[in-house]
Amino acid sequence: MRKLYLLFALLMGISSATRAADFTPDPSKVYIFKNVNNSYIPMFCVTNLKYSNDGDGAQKYVLGARVNKFDSRSFFVIEGNSTDGYTIRLKEVTDPETHAATTSRYTSLASNATVSKDHTIRTKVVSNTSELTNREKWNITETTDGSGKYIISSKALTGNHSWNIRGGEYTEDGISDKVKGVGTWNDNTKTTNQWYIYSLDDLENEITNTYGTIAEENDNKVGYPTAEYCQQLRAVHSNYTTLSSAWNVSAANDFSSAYISVTSSIPVNMPVSGKAYKIKNIAYDSPNTWYFKYAESGIGLTQNADEATPFVCREVSSGVYAFVCNDGKYLAWKGGGTAADNKDKGGNDNKGYVDAFDYEESTSISSASQTFTDWAQLTVQKMNPGGNVSGKYKDMWGYVTLKGRRVQTTDPNYFVLKAMGAFNHANAPFFKTSKGTRYSSAFVLEEVSYANVVTPKDFDETRKIATFSAPFPTVVPENTTAYSVAAQTDADVTSVSTYTVAEAGDAIPANTGVILLSTNNSLTMLPRTTETVVTVEDGALKNSAGAAKNITTENSYVLSNKSGWAFYKVGSGATNLPMNKAYLVLPEGGSVTAIRLNFGETTAVENIVTDNAAATGKIYDLTGREVKAATKGIYIINGKKVIVK
Repeated sequence: MRKLYLLFALLMGISSATRAADFTPDPSKVYIFKNVNNSYIPMFCVTNLKYSNDGDGAQKYVLGARVNKFDSRSFFVIEGNSTDGYTIRLKEVTDPETHAATTSRYTSLASNATVSKDHTIRTKVVSNTSELTNREKWNITETTDGSGKYIISSKALTGNHSWNIRGGEYTEDGISDKVKGVGTWNDNTKTTNQWYIYSLDDLENEITNTYGTIAEENDNKVGYPTAEYCQQLRAVHSNYTTLSSAWNVSAANDFSSAYISVTSSIPVNMPVSGKAYKIKNIAYDSPNTWYFKYAESGIGLTQNADEATPFVCREVSSGVYAFVCNDGKYLAWKGGGTAADNKDKGGNDNKGYVDAFDYEESTSISSASQTFTDWAQLTVQKMNPGGNVSGKYKDMWGYVTLKGRRVQTTDPNYFVLKAMGAFNHANAPFFKTSKGTRYSSAFVLEEVSYANVVTPKDFDETRKIATFSAPFPTVVPENTTAYSVAAQTDADVTSVSTYTVAEAGDAIPANTGVILLSTNNSLTMLPRTTETVVTVEDGALKNSAGAAKNITTENSYVLSNKSGWAFYKVGSGATNLPMNKAYLVLPEGGSVTAIRLNFGETTAVENIVTDNAAATGKIYDLTGREVKAATKGIYIINGKKVIVK
């Protein structure tokens, strides 16, 4: 079911197939050591090429050590036992045509290893294994956290201390056959000293079994590999399939470079501006899942997905986002603090939301009062194992962390939930049990639909038209203009003139109806962040921002194209107006069934036939108000714009 996870986990070097409580290598297999921090690795084998002629008839693989003098003609084998220590043997293929392997080298510490400094790993040639000293013998001990990582330490002991192999880059002159990586003195806790070990036999089997499903599951979901990355991986795997049946040194080296490039980092999907998400917390080692649920008293939690609050996303900068809900509130960091414990609270009295993107609040940090406006800016990152995050990489696809500004600290803090359903606080992500309590910073963003994507209809040969409103300020898209209509005093007016209220890049106020004219086929109305919010006077346009609205009790008109574009009167049997739309309201008592629109030009809407033929000859100013006589200025007469000098 999680085939995609497994494939990528394997490519990241995190297979569970060959790990056990006691590491017992199979001398006939070839292993890869993959550092937890993905840093330089002394024994990272980068190509997966079949190799069969080693004198014993057993199938092996031709592998390359990463970024050192050995290329894809080299491979590593682990041999030995826990009593005498394992040896890590590098074999070199000296005859690519026959695949003959004639040289054996063993990883070792240089002779000048001291406690006072990191020490480089190098290779050593010996005629037989009896010549190996403890500097070439290693303990391979599994870590105690159950994550399947190992510590590789030299059996060359000094008192109670030993050297551990650590991933890292180094520069040292005068050493030949050196391999990237250093030794560090008896420091097992650092993740740079912890390694995943897996067999290429298992890797090849898993890739073969799962490759066909790589794009079938979790496509485009937040926290999963991007479609572009999947395409790159397909290309690399295709090259391997060809190379494994017709191997040569040049092609192998090309494949090695491509493999390193595509697996050195895995880009994942992040939230998309304009899309809406329900935010779900995954509890550590517990079946509980909690969704964010907005209430005026503060962001709460629910286990019912139907009760979860959708948040519309807007990217602020790389990795930083704003999330706004249907009540017009912007999500902000929330902790477990109380009124008496101010330092563990978020802004706005720890409600978990603020009223505007640039909400201001002063707080005391290090005894100095400072004012911040970034409370609604939340950082989203892919969750990875390590530190306070327990688990395996392959199990964390789709998990992201959220963090934002916290009262009385300069650094953003992570959202942390307890499994029993309560907010907590930490300056690092958690996914573990601490003092008997399960804490989690693992969130899944579940995409849902929201009425902020508008599909305008053809208005004339070049433009499209729609109405819109929202419970939060929204930005006018490119190639789009927003219009309003002034309040009307005549219940029998048959034509109204629009006026521009916002151009592309301006923000329409919350709970404000507008008419949109655009050349775009689709309009995604993004929540406002830093854009200027225009002022729109209360006029004839009303709104259904945030919820569908019953407008049959008002003298209401909705935009439609029955016999031309106009606002048509709503009948008593009309259904509710959908949410986030706009409609026109005239004074009670009128009998007009259609109201023409004028955008300062002659348009198809002027061909509307209404039940009120008496409109012919009436004079209106550009706000739609009838006047008795036209003086100097611009008027609408008989549905046409007239300039009176």
